[in-house]
Amino acid sequence: MLLAAGASSRMGSPKQLLEWGGKTLLEHQVDTLKNLGHPVSVVLGSHADSITQRTSINATILHNPDWHNGIGTSIALGVQSLLRNYPETDGFMVTLVDQPLLEEQDYGNLIDSFQPGKGMIIVSRSSEGIWSVPVLFDASYLEELQSLDGDKGAMGIIRSHSEKVKLVNCSNLEDIDDTEDYKRILARFNHRS
Repeated sequence: MLLAAGASSRMGSPKQLLEWGGKTLLEHQVDTLKNLGHPVSVVLGSHADSITQRTSINATILHNPDWHNGIGTSIALGVQSLLRNYPETDGFMVTLVDQPLLEEQDYGNLIDSFQPGKGMIIVSRSSEGIWSVPVLFDASYLEELQSLDGDKGAMGIIRSHSEKVKLVNCSNLEDIDDTEDYKRILARFNHRS
């Protein structure tokens, strides 16, 4: 599930529509995730109409009318959709639209670390030791995830099950918050391409 519902208030315009490698940032992220061979859902909220009109993505689009109440509402909506459409799923990955340096290999490392049915939570860890998304949850956490609300996200669930957490190092976790971040991270992306 790709979370893309925020208002991008620090950016001043929708991050989802930023130019990224000849596409929008949202299209780039969806394409990267689709290459993994698993179903992809995108949760939109603020600017949803503008984003859907200006992008072309091959994924399930979920509109979160409560996006302004925080990231927890977007995760809950995504999980509810997952349970309806894929009731036999083994796991569920949460990732963000504004981490565009993540590559297929980064997501693949999380998936390769996952053992279905073991109650695992695979958490990305930055080179500075910070726990972050993407996070891959075993299906046993879906009930807790679908009851999330507010702006706390899933970190409370992760902390309360810390004995089940497996950390996977990832050096590409930088996120875009404002124009300066965008310029810096885009320059890194273009240099890498």
